[in-house]
Amino acid sequence: MSIDIESMIMTVLIFIAALLYSSVGHAGASGYIAAMALTGLSPAVMKPAALALNILVAFIATFKFYRVGAFSWDLFWPLALASIPCADRGASYIAYPYIQTNYWACAHYGSANAARCLLLWSWGRIGACFEL
Repeated sequence: MSIDIESMIMTVLIFIAALLYSSVGHAGASGYIAAMALTGLSPAVMKPAALALNILVAFIATFKFYRVGAFSWDLFWPLALASIPCADRGASYIAYPYIQTNYWACAHYGSANAARCLLLWSWGRIGACFEL
């Protein structure tokens, strides 16, 4: 069994995405999808793989928070129960490809800009965040 270069690149990209996203408390599904898209996987394979990786990384992060005492069951249960109908409602929407593509482009630009602002704030240069 031989491993091709695309599989190795995808594995490294997924590892980097998992490491970076989990360091800030996210599970990183968009990073996994980006890594799989860059290596040419079909969307039918990407979706369940990204979901499985997302659940795995979220579970590991939750376990680590629980182990150090930073996890509150009293806060978790109401949020978890409220998320079920919200997820069902969100899954019922039909996203047209043009709208979906533009939405994700805007969402990723916004999150990248927010990350830039947080980085500048941590360096004490928050004013640079609002420069054009």
